[in-house]
Amino acid sequence: MAIVAVPLLAAAALGAVPAAAAPTAVGGITGQVTEVGGTPLVGVTVDVYTATPLRVLVTTTLSAANGTYGFNSLAAGNYYVCFDPGTGNDGGHSTDGYTFQCWLNKSFAQALDAVPVVAGQTTRRIGVALHANGGISGLVTDTNGAPLAGAVISINPTVSVQQTTTKADGTYQIMGVASQQTMVCVSGPISGVGGGPYGWSQKCWRNDPTYNNPVLILVKPGQVTPNINFRLGRSGALSGSVTNASGVPLAGVDITLHPLAIGGLDNTWTTQASGTFEFIDLWPGFYTVCATSGSKSACWKATVPGSATPIVVPETVLVRGINITLT
Repeated sequence: MAIVAVPLLAAAALGAVPAAAAPTAVGGITGQVTEVGGTPLVGVTVDVYTATPLRVLVTTTLSAANGTYGFNSLAAGNYYVCFDPGTGNDGGHSTDGYTFQCWLNKSFAQALDAVPVVAGQTTRRIGVALHANGGISGLVTDTNGAPLAGAVISINPTVSVQQTTTKADGTYQIMGVASQQTMVCVSGPISGVGGGPYGWSQKCWRNDPTYNNPVLILVKPGQVTPNINFRLGRSGALSGSVTNASGVPLAGVDITLHPLAIGGLDNTWTTQASGTFEFIDLWPGFYTVCATSGSKSACWKATVPGSATPIVVPETVLVRGINITLT
């Protein structure tokens, strides 16, 4: 019998099975996790994130006994690779753990370097040498120099908080701190001895009352940075009222308390039905107070339009009589 060649289009028309779809183009990433000095670290979590448009976790694995890791099913593209030691530091020399790092010694908050993955290829030697963690120690006293027990020490309070409290003699030590520049702040005891009627002032090193202008401390690998000491004062408070020219109390007036200390943030309040307002837990220092309602505004004891007379708020004192007339 003669063999008849069937054209491709005709075969498709007759219901021939189409060719299988091409496999998804994938590649891989491999590397090794060690401590600084070259000793392999076991059980370190290795995370892979998308590089664009957002850092989204794609996959994760743990470093093996020799510190190596590998991914072999990554779609072609660019990725960020980060290394989270957690408690996985077997085989290392640090007794206090290691610092979280991304490829090329970047912290997660920095602009990371992307690792390219090409289809059918493995991007090798994407490794890391993790730094040992360090620590911080110091003393917290009141303004008279007496040790302050139970004060709360916070490391990087605006990012990821590590905390401890001072002992009976006012001393503290907090370990497991990443070896980098870090912010250290302290607040007064939640309970226990001392404390003014309005609590304790909060400070960041060196004695900055806000998170806006602290001096950062360099924590060195495997070392405790000593003498990060604080002197805490007790807070003050301020109260007053707003009336119209006839002395009638005005409710719902916006009050702005402006600290004259560098880096201080404005605080706002709205007067109650009685026209009164009060600010508590204030850092001792100088403030101005202004009131605004619609198109009307006035500051306490303004000597010229738009000016304001500074108000001194001492420790443990409620400064009264900050009365403003809106006309």
